[in-house]
Amino acid sequence: QAWLLQVCWEATQQTELQIRPELPCFMERFAALAETEGGFPLPKNHQALVLAKWFESQVGWAGRFTGEIGLMGPSYAGRVLFIRQIFKVNIPRTASADTLQLAYDKWSLFADNVNRRAPSGLKMLVISKQFNAMHAKKIIFRSTILAFAASLGITLMSVLVFTGNVLVACFSLTNTLLSTSTLFGIVISVLQTEFGP
Repeated sequence: QAWLLQVCWEATQQTELQIRPELPCFMERFAALAETEGGFPLPKNHQALVLAKWFESQVGWAGRFTGEIGLMGPSYAGRVLFIRQIFKVNIPRTASADTLQLAYDKWSLFADNVNRRAPSGLKMLVISKQFNAMHAKKIIFRSTILAFAASLGITLMSVLVFTGNVLVACFSLTNTLLSTSTLFGIVISVLQTEFGP
């Protein structure tokens, strides 16, 4: 418990992580409740009582703080499986993939530093829908470029094999490039379709 709270404090002190202060993390709010019920860290024999009060206090916040703590079994006395610390960062939802990549790299570095000092059996994971979408965009962009380069190579080799004429093969490749570039320009400039990370 103390380690989880320490991680929360350390994260908020890292200005490069761009954490906004209006949303306290789970352990900050849980520690404040535990202090009123006998102290923090919370003893095992007080877990069920404090967690019951915790969930009661979250009525009306269910949509905002869903899944912050996972328990084994139907009762509040079960083993804690995970703690989900939600941080709100100062990055627009419409940020580019490059901006998100910089933020992801900083969070990954922070998580690596935390995990090197983590107690046995504990590990920090960085999970974000925006980071997942960013990785998907980059993979799609790279695969599109590779597929286009492969198609050009196949076109060049096919014309060379069937005609045996280097000049005709080069004309065919140039024609393919110009046609694709024209269509690409229409899609990007006229239709205003976004492309790339």
